[in-house]
Amino acid sequence: MNDNPLISVVIPVYKVEQYLDECIESVTGQTYRNLEIILVDDGSPDNCPAMCDEWTRKDRRIRVIHKTNGGLSSARNAGIESATGEYISFIDSDDYVQNIYFEQLYSTMKASGADISCCLYTVDVKKLGSSIINDFRTVTPTQAVKEALAFLGVERSACMKLYKTSIFTAGEGIRYTVGIISEDLAAMPAVFSAAKSLAFVENSLYFYRLQEDSIMHTTYKSSHEEYYTSYRIAEESAKKNFPDQWPELSRYFRYDYIQNTMKMIRDVCLSPDSPGRSEVLSDLTKRITKRDAISFMFSYAGLPKKLAALMTAFMPKLALKIIERSRKFTPAFK
Repeated sequence: MNDNPLISVVIPVYKVEQYLDECIESVTGQTYRNLEIILVDDGSPDNCPAMCDEWTRKDRRIRVIHKTNGGLSSARNAGIESATGEYISFIDSDDYVQNIYFEQLYSTMKASGADISCCLYTVDVKKLGSSIINDFRTVTPTQAVKEALAFLGVERSACMKLYKTSIFTAGEGIRYTVGIISEDLAAMPAVFSAAKSLAFVENSLYFYRLQEDSIMHTTYKSSHEEYYTSYRIAEESAKKNFPDQWPELSRYFRYDYIQNTMKMIRDVCLSPDSPGRSEVLSDLTKRITKRDAISFMFSYAGLPKKLAALMTAFMPKLALKIIERSRKFTPAFK
């Protein structure tokens, strides 16, 4: 393994002018210097295109792709197709990373022999790690899928990781599905199955910025329907890529389905002005069957989540009233 391989960093850019400089500065200031920084301007209507061009004059490692708007998946795919590095990583342009981010991910990959290395994220800047950690754990692709589905963990995100670029470019190639929410979930089985192992280091080096108006916090009817589209794509991918493990993995997919449905119920309940709210809640509560809830009792979820699912399946009207009237109860649905 080359001690200083080129890492391609793909940063999709769209309507983030207030955060963009901070994101790019965090990448250009890395202790690991051999980077190819690809800014993908996804037809941003604000000042982001000009800001991206200005950054190319500040750092010769940066280049920009200007394209018509196609969404996050389209922007990531454009970055993959343009990347020339032996390794590739994705960073969302409203987030930023600690200065040892790539040094940590690459050293973990080198020490473990894994094809994907992963770190933790934080939403509290005070909890960002400041030094390299040498301890890590290595898991099989199958185990990584299980953990991502059971715990809604960092594994399911495209970010917070360093990949061998060949994972996306070898054979038929892997791309993110355009036009859906939860594109990370849809791509996860194929991405993980292309790796021989994944390495995880318990170091919070990625700062994830929570935005109430972001795509992940939308409660419109189309948003929850798109999650189920992503879920079905992921299921079919897992059946194809993990045929021998599918009987066991199928249970984990169902747990993910239940947990995400409960989370969406909570989000809609706490958003009284959401368009089509009644229709969305009616659909979501019907998706948690009694059989689902009973099966969920044997999952790795915590007891509050299990009880919340049972209540929704057997007493949906009461469950919704409790969520709406008492915010103290809502953490059970997170």
